[in-house]
Amino acid sequence: MTANGSSTVNKRPTRTGGRKTASKLSRYAGGSESADLLEEAKNRSHAGGGITAGLASIAAADGQRFIEAPTSAIAPHPFNDPIRSAPQPDSARWIELVNSVRAAGVQVPILLASRAAFVRARPSLEGEIGPAALYVIIYGHRRRAAAAAAGLDTIPAVIDDAVLIGGGDLDAMTIENLAREDLTELQQAEMFSHYSEAGLGQRAIADKLGIHQSTVSRRLKLLLLTAEVLEAVEHGTIKSTEAAELASNLPYGAPRAWQQETDPDQRSDERRADQLAAYKLVVSGSTPKRAAERVLAERRARQRAAMQGLEIVDPRVRFGPDFQQYAITSPAAVDGDVVAAVDPLQGGLVYYPAAVAPACDTIPQPDVEQSDAGLLKLRTAAMKARRAACPHLVAAPPARDKLLPLLAVQFATGLTALASSPTGWKLAYEFSRAAGLSSAEHPDVASYRTAATNETELKRHLEIAWACAVAGYELHAADKGRAAWNHVDATYLQLLQDRANYLPTSWERQRLDSPETASAQDGLR
Repeated sequence: MTANGSSTVNKRPTRTGGRKTASKLSRYAGGSESADLLEEAKNRSHAGGGITAGLASIAAADGQRFIEAPTSAIAPHPFNDPIRSAPQPDSARWIELVNSVRAAGVQVPILLASRAAFVRARPSLEGEIGPAALYVIIYGHRRRAAAAAAGLDTIPAVIDDAVLIGGGDLDAMTIENLAREDLTELQQAEMFSHYSEAGLGQRAIADKLGIHQSTVSRRLKLLLLTAEVLEAVEHGTIKSTEAAELASNLPYGAPRAWQQETDPDQRSDERRADQLAAYKLVVSGSTPKRAAERVLAERRARQRAAMQGLEIVDPRVRFGPDFQQYAITSPAAVDGDVVAAVDPLQGGLVYYPAAVAPACDTIPQPDVEQSDAGLLKLRTAAMKARRAACPHLVAAPPARDKLLPLLAVQFATGLTALASSPTGWKLAYEFSRAAGLSSAEHPDVASYRTAATNETELKRHLEIAWACAVAGYELHAADKGRAAWNHVDATYLQLLQDRANYLPTSWERQRLDSPETASAQDGLR
């Protein structure tokens, strides 16, 4: 780190000014061209007057003006991230920069525009630069902040009002910032939004900056997130791609110029609550789309219950562990009052009689043999439904950062033994073939296993490992000897829903709602 306050940036001319104009401005950005500037100024100083005279000579030749600008009379550009102009006492790089400035001064001049020119170009921003400002920074926000922290009354600067022509100040700062390695995706989004507010579409922004339009689109969507979700993105709790998709489905905040269609609910407190609820589902393993659908389904269900005058209850508390047997298809299915519960899997309404009649306790129950036969039929039907959905799950593996914890849990709980059993390999092969995966282009399971053993490509290893993991999940869920399901089965059903659009059967929902499964899931939270 040097007293210019910046790491090396790539030489990248703007589309609006061409190579010569870019060099004229970017030499003050603090990168490699700044080093060339100082070298040229030293060479000119041999004629007398020192490096300051050399810098003034170079500026004059480019139609610019070199001055020692009062540090207190310089305002940060309103488009620049305020963090760049604030002291950062916890940053080693900042401390190093301030010490360098204190010892040797600011070597590379900062680039400024005069207040008068700035106000003419951007009159709506006059109130943001303050009444005392005589100049506005284009390049050198950190250098100016370090000079103030070091107690310098003045700082070498070059004045160039021409940078404001055609929005060139935004171009200059954006290209400089995009070259910084520490620029966050949210900071990029804020820069792109300035272009949007100036009337540019997403494709035009991408073309101007030489980046892909999808990047512009994803970054801009981050501006429609709550503060809590944005903080989660910055801490890596949720991926930015997931957050962008979440914002696309549940936008929150003031309407933006770049939105093709604004959502009438996006300013509401309800939307904020919906986005936060969906975010929690994504963190727990749901896809952003599925999480948004689940949250919106619950909101619609609660609104419908309110319109029908129905009380929302916790059926397990109201009716006990066997609450499933009291569920009815609609409020019209019984005489008397009805209550409702929110289906934890789908978000819809499940109806129940408000009070269970005492006679229910004395209803004749089917004999054990009939009950066992009925349960076997339900279990078999559920297994067939799951296995029909498994190829879709195999074809849609989670991202690697989410796949690793799933495989780790399988190993810790012993599911890998099921997955690597002959039956597990057979299921994995069948699921992979049905999914059309290239790793399963073999005549039988034996050759599939042999090919898997000899495989060297990581992508194929993960593909096969996921197919075996799904087989392990299925064998675990289908085990007739287990009295109840646990958190592993709940994870499996959630994956089927999120990644294969699977709708659990009533028998499976009853298994998931059993006290044993609920207790196991609570233990993981």
